[in-house]
Amino acid sequence: MTSQPQVYILERDGASGTWMRDQLVRIGILAQWVPTLAALLVETESQPPVVCLVGLRPPANRVLALVADLIQEPRFSQTAFILIGPLQHKRAAFEAGADDYLVTPPDVIE
Repeated sequence: MTSQPQVYILERDGASGTWMRDQLVRIGILAQWVPTLAALLVETESQPPVVCLVGLRPPANRVLALVADLIQEPRFSQTAFILIGPLQHKRAAFEAGADDYLVTPPDVIE
């Protein structure tokens, strides 16, 4: 019997999602990347995750509303939501109900 992932990474960019998953797996955390909300809901149907990492991509307001809705779902009542994105959205993420926020480095502008 295989274990359910402890962490789900909701990130539409495949390269970023798999990189985050690989980093967690390297330190012994069972993690899975999912590119869409629909995939997250299917994957967590029988067992909700302990942590859900959510990449904050444009349009940020839509992602923040999604997180606020997910937090209200009974199946995610014990799930910690950690958002990952630029500094300017940190306050809004906490207002949406995020448990924590990881700031991504700013893009290099040439």
